[in-house]
Amino acid sequence: MSAFRLLGLTAAALLVGCAQLDPGAAAESSDPPPLLASVKASTLGTDSALFSLQITNTAATPLELRFNSGQSFDFVVTRGAQEIWRWSSEQMFTQALRSETLAPGETRTYTATWAPVPRVSGEFTVRARLTAQNAQTEQTTSFRL
Repeated sequence: MSAFRLLGLTAAALLVGCAQLDPGAAAESSDPPPLLASVKASTLGTDSALFSLQITNTAATPLELRFNSGQSFDFVVTRGAQEIWRWSSEQMFTQALRSETLAPGETRTYTATWAPVPRVSGEFTVRARLTAQNAQTEQTTSFRL
């Protein structure tokens, strides 16, 4: 075996050893985040809807939400099992790790408007999702256009 290949294998073994998680960190990440989440759908006339996702930090300490991109939330409208609209499919997001910190008791609200074209009506469900890697949460509600 060449010296370069042996050196490469040794370096790879060291990197694998360094990638192991701290046992305390693993236990911490399995605890549910102290978030209270809710979603609302409000119709705007007969041809559009406003969605809002509210999240509240219920802990006594600040909560850092970690994101893998510029996307913080998403809304998906369905009718039965059929997806009708997804907010994120019309967006572009930065591809950078980032975080947002919620103070104790702080509430953050994310909103989006859906104006279907051509005009559709009926019963729908909206699913709102927080996309934080350490605090993913989903809420759903029904609405009528």
